[in-house]
Amino acid sequence: MRGSGSAGPLDQAALERVVAFRDVVRGELPSPHRLADLAVNGADLLELGYRPGPPLGRLLATLLAEVVEQPARNRRELLLARAEELRRP
Repeated sequence: MRGSGSAGPLDQAALERVVAFRDVVRGELPSPHRLADLAVNGADLLELGYRPGPPLGRLLATLLAEVVEQPARNRRELLLARAEELRRP
């Protein structure tokens, strides 16, 4: 790889690190990282009987944390079932 920047030529190792970082970012793009990325939202949880307020926000944060760890769990039916589990005392 060859390249140059405004400060002069880029060294090979630096360029390879940038390319590797770009590849990591591209690989993470489809993964859920925000509440908006969840397959469910607050309205879905309200339909299950949750009430608006901080506990609902905490539940969404919990679901997001679980999905970040296991992106394959970001499916509506799985998240609704998990919300039901967490609702039981």
